[in-house]
Amino acid sequence: MKKVLVIDDEPVSCQFLQLLLKENKYEVVIAKNASAGIKAAGETFPDIIICDVLLPEIDGFEVIKRIQKNPFTRNIPFIFISAFKTELDDIRKAMELGADDYLLKPLKPDEVLKSVEVRLKKFEKISKSQPQSGKKNGKDTHSQKHNEKSKWVLIRGGNIELINTEKIMYLISEADYTKVFTEDGKKHTVSRLLKNWEEILPPHNFLRIHRSIIINLDFVKRIEKWFNNTYRIYILNIPEPLTVSRRYVQKVKSYFLELPN
Repeated sequence: MKKVLVIDDEPVSCQFLQLLLKENKYEVVIAKNASAGIKAAGETFPDIIICDVLLPEIDGFEVIKRIQKNPFTRNIPFIFISAFKTELDDIRKAMELGADDYLLKPLKPDEVLKSVEVRLKKFEKISKSQPQSGKKNGKDTHSQKHNEKSKWVLIRGGNIELINTEKIMYLISEADYTKVFTEDGKKHTVSRLLKNWEEILPPHNFLRIHRSIIINLDFVKRIEKWFNNTYRIYILNIPEPLTVSRRYVQKVKSYFLELPN
């Protein structure tokens, strides 16, 4: 049975989540303030945390910071919940801190259950593909997950959008801007250097293949040998290939077990 830690000072919200999650076969631990929540995370090792942003002592943003300082809890999937009137800057801050989702109150049962289920399945998939670095009190430490999380980024352009990094196919640098291509066929121009993208993109998914190109490995269709001992990479549904520069050939080879000679 998966364990969910709920950190919320609102009795109605706690009762709603406790009943909903228990009815759906989850074990639930309730913490009614930030201190109790941080302590419970370190003692009970939940499989996922649901935390209110507005708490009386310290806010939810500080809670996730402190939980992530503990190597045994820092990578537990984390979902924020908050009042209906939420600023985009708050959502952006939550995602930059490593939150997996951000749900608005009043909470909807289907939305909560879907979010929890998706995050747990994703973490389970990642855990199976990554070696475990250790256990504490018989529990997984979640210590491999910090760099494997998908993240959300705030795109400011003609429209303000939140985009999951899993949806980004590749990025191309143009001077002080980056063009971000997503799987829905959209192209976003963002005022951010490519090196800054490298700092926030999950490294298990994204690979720099050129000084001006980063690709999402999940969208690679095929790789073919090119001249001067380099390669061309074809991205799903994109007819024109992207060229690997000689500087990044060895790095690309390290990501693939076998490449054409």
